[in-house]
Amino acid sequence: MCERAKHLYKAHEDRAEQKMWRALQQLPEDLYAEAIASKPENVPEELLFHNRYRKEIFRSLSENDQRKLQVFHNLMYVRYPHSDEKRRNPQRFWMAENLIMSRQKEAALAKKNIKPKKG
Repeated sequence: MCERAKHLYKAHEDRAEQKMWRALQQLPEDLYAEAIASKPENVPEELLFHNRYRKEIFRSLSENDQRKLQVFHNLMYVRYPHSDEKRRNPQRFWMAENLIMSRQKEAALAKKNIKPKKG
């Protein structure tokens, strides 16, 4: 049974791969150049899913679920207060690659009470 299942799965995978390549070959050649040449546009705020359906989703929740959701949002803000600032000002959070330290190295230094060198 195991061999039969493997054979069926392999045949299914082969058919899916053939269909994928056939679909790629059928694409018009000019679409790639057109897609590369076009500049992406930002989606208007009012069309974003969380903005568009927020009220409907929130109204459909029970009072207890609304409270849980609010507590979750509060905890996320307390735990990650920098996320709003990072969204507004991303360049403030850039760091040179040679200054990044792995968590393991950071934990080892903390265990030995050694402060990491700056720059």
